[in-house]
Amino acid sequence: MPNTKIILLKLSSRGRWFWRFVSSIPILRTWINRLAINSISGSTKARPLPLSLWGPAPVPGPCADYTSWTGLVDRTYSGRHLPPAAADYVSSLPTLASLDKLFRRGAKTTPCPKSSALFGFFAQWFTDSFLRTDPNDLRKNTSNHEIDLCQIYGLCAADTSIIRSKRGGRLKTQTIDGQEYAPYLFEPDGLRVREEFRCLSYINKSGTDYRNPLLQPPFNTPDRKAKLFVTGLERGNSTIFYSAINTIFMREHNRLCREMAERYHWDDDDLLFEIARNTNIAQLLKIIVEDYINHLSTSHFKVFVEVGSAERQR
Repeated sequence: MPNTKIILLKLSSRGRWFWRFVSSIPILRTWINRLAINSISGSTKARPLPLSLWGPAPVPGPCADYTSWTGLVDRTYSGRHLPPAAADYVSSLPTLASLDKLFRRGAKTTPCPKSSALFGFFAQWFTDSFLRTDPNDLRKNTSNHEIDLCQIYGLCAADTSIIRSKRGGRLKTQTIDGQEYAPYLFEPDGLRVREEFRCLSYINKSGTDYRNPLLQPPFNTPDRKAKLFVTGLERGNSTIFYSAINTIFMREHNRLCREMAERYHWDDDDLLFEIARNTNIAQLLKIIVEDYINHLSTSHFKVFVEVGSAERQR
């Protein structure tokens, strides 16, 4: 029997008028939406996978070609979807040097009719929160395995606590030209991290720089460091667009806190912070489903967030 997912994919990329008709009927749109989302979310195998990048040898030892308990349960080791390749297959692969030309841009650039450079920057910002290779051991990752806005909240509770203002549920900020931004990470001279931020997990023990320096020569100058913002992740200042998107969600978090405090007369810092955080993450998930995924998809049917759908599943 033909695969239902493949049939749905083929049908959804054809007949624009038909999918507009389907989307105009609420009960039909909801049914197709559930089918599409279940197909997307179930299109790959979930952990535990039989193999991971774990290996018994220390770094940089090889990954095991057999199933281990550590590989099954320790999610800090990245999973493997493919079994080990035979030696003759590996030897038949082209050399890295021969692949160089595939990545060289020709004399003429073909503009994308669908996206702008902003989409690529958003994709980098978004995936940085969960596609996180451990720089100290390339077999491992530092991901929370969640879409959790760790870009502004951090990867652990200790980092989150440092970033919070502890007043009205809000995150720490500074005002520049009348606008709200994250505080600067470094002292004004750019030579040391500010005292209040030296215990962030991505800062080195001496408090002079990142554990894995973000800027490399000749860009790691004190004047540049003096203008870097405090972020949840170490790469939060990697591009101006990364900083811009962080700023948007940081401001939204604080806006939610102020709005809830005024509307409901709440003054519990933890309560306001947690509700604003959950709401901010839910808004990001809605953007990812209804804008990001639909933008990438070739389907004429646009998936959407159906509030309460997960709770009704049996």
